[in-house]
Amino acid sequence: MTETAGAGPQVSTPAGDAPVIPLVLLGMGMYLAWFGVHYWRSDVRWPTDPVKAALTGRPLPAAARSEVSPHAQLTADVQALQPDTGTSGSSSPASGSGSSSGQNLGSVGAGAATNQQLAKMLATAMGHGNWTTGQQWADWVWLWNQESGWSENAYNAGASCDGVHHAYGIAQACGHAGAQDAGKHDAYGGYGLSHTQARAANNGEARWQIVWGINYIAAEYGSPSAVRARYHSGY
Repeated sequence: MTETAGAGPQVSTPAGDAPVIPLVLLGMGMYLAWFGVHYWRSDVRWPTDPVKAALTGRPLPAAARSEVSPHAQLTADVQALQPDTGTSGSSSPASGSGSSSGQNLGSVGAGAATNQQLAKMLATAMGHGNWTTGQQWADWVWLWNQESGWSENAYNAGASCDGVHHAYGIAQACGHAGAQDAGKHDAYGGYGLSHTQARAANNGEARWQIVWGINYIAAEYGSPSAVRARYHSGY
């Protein structure tokens, strides 16, 4: 590197000496251009997606619907839930466990606490921050305590949406995976997940199971408290 009077530091290149600062700025510009193309074309969901949609003049895409009917998923939900004689909100958010019927539903423990914190962050980023406090949060915790113990590996052989597929994971999805979505299980698909994200959910990734569950609750019920109210009304 040399320095030319009045021109600042110079760097030697095969084409001759060139000023350092413009080269640095050029490199930064190329990186930002690459990142911009990757960001705008990627199907990965980001917390800044509302801003992205506004800048492109488009609304956020609606949650994709799967081929499994809402009625079939509701049937699996009812089978997964255990009888509850209390009133809405009577269960403590920190207590409860999975089904005691012998099915592999997992139990509420340290992993559940981690997944609950993840759920709070995801719900807030997805525009459902009101689900993370008060009665909505209590009812949400109650719901997935009953269905899966908040375990990403919970498998319920007793909850079938069509006689073939069975409920799996934190949100106990059932039979929603298409050919491009399936992993170890074929429970998750649609409701806003890309094929890559659905495969991750079907292979036990908590993040995408929770994202699917949030979109499913929002699309089919509106909120966790609405799910619980529907349950107490006998569906």
